[in-house]
Amino acid sequence: MKRNVLLIGVGGFLGQHILKNAGHCHECILVPVFHTPMSGATTVDVSDNRSIENLFAATNPACAINLTCLPVAVCEQHPDTAYAVQAIGVKNLAQVCASTCRLIHLSSDMVFSGRKGSYYLPNDVPDPISVYGKTKAEGEGYVSQYAQNYAIIRSALILGRDPRGTRGFIEWMLGNVNKRVIFPLFSDQYRTPIVIDDLVSMIISLINDDFIGTLHAGGDQRINRVGMGQWLCEGLGLTEIPYEEIMMSDSESRSPMQKDLSMDNSLIKYVCNLTCTDTKKYIIALGRREYEESRTSTKTWPNHCLHQ
Repeated sequence: MKRNVLLIGVGGFLGQHILKNAGHCHECILVPVFHTPMSGATTVDVSDNRSIENLFAATNPACAINLTCLPVAVCEQHPDTAYAVQAIGVKNLAQVCASTCRLIHLSSDMVFSGRKGSYYLPNDVPDPISVYGKTKAEGEGYVSQYAQNYAIIRSALILGRDPRGTRGFIEWMLGNVNKRVIFPLFSDQYRTPIVIDDLVSMIISLINDDFIGTLHAGGDQRINRVGMGQWLCEGLGLTEIPYEEIMMSDSESRSPMQKDLSMDNSLIKYVCNLTCTDTKKYIIALGRREYEESRTSTKTWPNHCLHQ
């Protein structure tokens, strides 16, 4: 008999990709749940304990995947809302799950300051510097305190195409290239980005796994923002650089920025028995595919392309 698995926060970038791969959730029925009101859809207000209880009573889930989060900038501008959703909301969810429902909670590499100087391990103590990171870290604490069967996944920067074409680092770069806008990329900000399909596979794998604890979901390659831009441009066949290399100190940001959030992914690869996609090959192939698709659409790229 197939068991219900709640996918809370399905409207986001990652949620849409998990839903698209629902067929890989063997013996499970994914129940899409939105955390913002939507006509005709199942919704939940995680900041309201009664709302969560009603959802669980109606669906009787064996597992809940919590992807609920707010944009970094929104968290800085509205810290009370960020706390209600990413801390108290997670506490409410963990308390309802307790011992009766497995909880897979998506967290972030931004629970760290980026000052360690080496790869972050799953057992490293969070030291966040932003409202987003602080509320994410507090949410993690509530999961480990109240949920008995759980997996916390700290995700690195996610690479992939957004079904809506509006969100994510890749979309941001492609959008600027398409508009012929020179965009800034940090040469001193490092990440271990993870390909969206790999992260989806990890999350699905953990639904029926008995692992309890915290995992780091990052890719195998540590790279700065400029490097990712170079790979994308190589795929697009651009002979002229459409970006400007800058240092973090050259930029003004409303949100605190982290220099190096590289994460050790060895544990999650072992637990899920998965390998990670080669980040460089993925970004180059994505750029190449984007260029090929543009040849049969209204989208155009700059004339200085090697492929032409």
